[in-house]
Amino acid sequence: MIQQTGYPWNGKVSVKVNPETKSVITLKLRIPGWAVNCAVPGDLYRYINESEGKVVLKVNGKEEKIDVNKGYAAITKEWNKGDEVELVFPMTVQRVIANENAKDYSGQVAFEYGLIVYCAEEIDNKGIANIAIANNPSLSVEEKTILY
Repeated sequence: MIQQTGYPWNGKVSVKVNPETKSVITLKLRIPGWAVNCAVPGDLYRYINESEGKVVLKVNGKEEKIDVNKGYAAITKEWNKGDEVELVFPMTVQRVIANENAKDYSGQVAFEYGLIVYCAEEIDNKGIANIAIANNPSLSVEEKTILY
């Protein structure tokens, strides 16, 4: 198998299946919680607004129905050399807040873009309590090389 992805800047994943001979195999593909509007298991954190995007799964260019069980989509079929699976995850900036019962985190927000979480913690950033973010900020993502 050969996997290619544009993570973390886009949600496209390609898996090429190359068995030596035709084989019936169950391929399990991880469907992360963030891709299905679940910030974390349980209710400690949630997204302020749910993403309207959906996970798209294609096998050899044909869209397939996705059944997620314990975080995985399973595809059982006879695989041929050169078969290709495509996954496209919705990549949007999500605002994450804590459960209202977590009083220490009231009024705080983190930002997620797919698998990346952006947050600033006061222990590392003195004075951060004075920073405010608008209720509906305009957010965008830009790929930049900042480490050399």
